[in-house]
Amino acid sequence: MVRPSERIPFQVKVLQQSTDAEIDRQTQKAYLSMLQRKTQRQVQRFPVRLALHELNGQPASDSYLVDISSLGARLESPVFLRPNTSVDFVVRFPWMENNTRLAGQIKWIKPVNGDRYTMGLRFYQTFWELDMLARQGKL
Repeated sequence: MVRPSERIPFQVKVLQQSTDAEIDRQTQKAYLSMLQRKTQRQVQRFPVRLALHELNGQPASDSYLVDISSLGARLESPVFLRPNTSVDFVVRFPWMENNTRLAGQIKWIKPVNGDRYTMGLRFYQTFWELDMLARQGKL
């Protein structure tokens, strides 16, 4: 146990006094750095261009699966779906005999050419089979 008389005195030095503007710039830099780290891809995305047979239970004329990963997909369609909306779609992959139904949640949407939209969705169930097949060159 250290007695109060044996305590080592210490000094507090102010290394740098920053203005609010400097702090804001430092905060902004740190935030952008964090975003860059956070947005690195977790899984490989595979480009495709497959016609959708159904989108939310309706015939999906002129709607396409643009790219896909085991965690999500990017769709292109004339149908507008809001972010956080549940979506399911039916597609036939070239290596499968039957149609495949996938479901997820819309995470973002962007207009393309005025009357079309591209949207990103995250699957509810991870589609690991797709990742293995794509790496084998079957996609």
